[in-house]
Amino acid sequence: MAFSAVSFHELAHYAVARLAGAKEVKVTLMPYGASMRLEGETPHLGAILIAGPFCNLTLAAFLLSACWITPELYGFFKGFIGANVMIATLNLLPAYPLDGGRLVRLLFKGRWRFLFTDLCTLGLGVMWLWFFLLDHNAAHLVFSCFMLSYFFAFCVKRPILVKGSDPLFALVKTDEDGRLRSVYVGRGKSRQKLKPDQITRLCLKYPREMRVGEALLAESGNVG
Repeated sequence: MAFSAVSFHELAHYAVARLAGAKEVKVTLMPYGASMRLEGETPHLGAILIAGPFCNLTLAAFLLSACWITPELYGFFKGFIGANVMIATLNLLPAYPLDGGRLVRLLFKGRWRFLFTDLCTLGLGVMWLWFFLLDHNAAHLVFSCFMLSYFFAFCVKRPILVKGSDPLFALVKTDEDGRLRSVYVGRGKSRQKLKPDQITRLCLKYPREMRVGEALLAESGNVG
């Protein structure tokens, strides 16, 4: 029942994305459900994100109406209705990469929205781990592992290290939102931190195949 509800959820995302003109749409099936990834610039992203939860709630409302007319159907559809409501509710929570977290990052401005959604991701993972300790429901553990693994893999910004002998394009590292990340060049105490604006300036000023160390040396000579 839950997997069927997830399938309808992702199908709604996929259909609206196609109608909105998205060219690259990838749906991946995973142990804890499914996820959709859009490649390139996508118009009407808010409508695409809300389509999944809206589909689940519409299905639940339609089946509840059918059960109200024919009460005998309730026993058959009870699990499917509950699964749709649960999936819609979870996905509307403001945790990244759930639909709610993506909507928060889309609708609001300011760096606080990234911190807020990252903290919600951590909080949701810890909460569902607590639920698992209380009732030993394996589904709670799977969802908790998903949220916590996502938090530590993507939300916690680990330093990116490159060598001076690496080509200049090795500095271009982005997060999931396409933002340039800071990079450390070198090793140990001699590491030099390059901020996104510095990386942009270097990549625009020098050939991309040029070594990082050579570009930094030329830049320091120009400054002097």
